[in-house]
Amino acid sequence: MKKTVLTLFIPFIIVLLTSADGEGAKWYVDNAVSASGNGKSWKTAFSSFSDIKWEKIMPGDFIYISGGPLGGSKMYSESWFVGASGAEGHPVTIALDASNSDHNGTVVFDYDALGDIATADAITLNNRRYITINGNVKGQNHLIFKNLRNITSNPRGVGEGSTEANCITGLGNRNIVIDHVDFVNCNNPIRLRGGGPGNEVMHSNFRGVRGDVAIMIDGG
Repeated sequence: MKKTVLTLFIPFIIVLLTSADGEGAKWYVDNAVSASGNGKSWKTAFSSFSDIKWEKIMPGDFIYISGGPLGGSKMYSESWFVGASGAEGHPVTIALDASNSDHNGTVVFDYDALGDIATADAITLNNRRYITINGNVKGQNHLIFKNLRNITSNPRGVGEGSTEANCITGLGNRNIVIDHVDFVNCNNPIRLRGGGPGNEVMHSNFRGVRGDVAIMIDGG
């Protein structure tokens, strides 16, 4: 009798463990799609970041941005807010679909159209937890922020420098990981203020920093 009970319950336990440890859902953003879809495949991708249904994004989910075919690039100029948090061991990951050669070219966020007095921020992460932004494709940086600059607001070398025009910014963040990202000709590439522990920057390059700092991370 005991043997029969064990046989019935062990498979049930295995199913529960597999479900709890499984990979999160995958969501897709591609500004080349003809019409914004439900975001669940490249064919039905969101056409802009404002179309993302953040209430459906769960810890462990991936948001893939199309960089076009490998060897090429695709440009974005949108400013957007991350509207969901991950959890310990299950971050929300914003990345490239690294194994898909139709979409793992370079994602370029280029704000040159805003000119020399930009006040916009590229990505805002206010009060978010466990977010990973990862541009790694086979060890190469395939995520670039360019030309987000403001030359009139406290030019570098005067006072604290310019605090305008931030590429990745936020207040009250914890466990934000920025990995394999390049920043070129921007005021303040990374500015995370008033947050807590666990924020990290790795394998990233900074060229032509025009404002206050390349990386500002404060908090506990």
